[in-house]
Amino acid sequence: MLNGVPTDAAGAGAKRPLPEAPAAAPGANATFAPLEISGSVLNAANPDFISHVLKGGDAPGALKSDCDEQLLFSIDFPALVKLRELRIEGPDGSTPKTVKLFLNKTNMAFEDCEDAPATQELEFSSEAQTLPLNFVKFQSVSSLTVFVQDNQEDSDSTSISRLQLIGVPLHTTNMNDLKKQG
Repeated sequence: MLNGVPTDAAGAGAKRPLPEAPAAAPGANATFAPLEISGSVLNAANPDFISHVLKGGDAPGALKSDCDEQLLFSIDFPALVKLRELRIEGPDGSTPKTVKLFLNKTNMAFEDCEDAPATQELEFSSEAQTLPLNFVKFQSVSSLTVFVQDNQEDSDSTSISRLQLIGVPLHTTNMNDLKKQG
């Protein structure tokens, strides 16, 4: 040591390089953005319209519920994701009000969603609103069930023009990308 600075073995007074900082955990400094998603919906009068709703583009209309105000979305992700926010948009009055989210549960029916405790329940109050999710609970999501229980004006039909999830994919190993050696 020379004046508090480590020296090399020869004592020439040269500074040693600082050790490299440890690599950040996957997704630690990632930017959260709308995720590309696909899925299916139950009780929709126009179920083919789901791709417009989930893609988030400027759609010519809205996905509408069929026989009552409830809708049930099943969304599977191609890889694990962290979710931070849910954005829902729709035409005036028939936009969802109460939305229940079920994490990593597949093949849920309407009765399951009404009876089972939700991972998180959200209350929307406007035609276009983004609400934060409980980030601790949504760290490792492979699938999401979105249950629309009712709408803003308690009308017979619910309409959604956009359902958008804001998050970041987790970096994991895709086993299909591995090649056999030998």
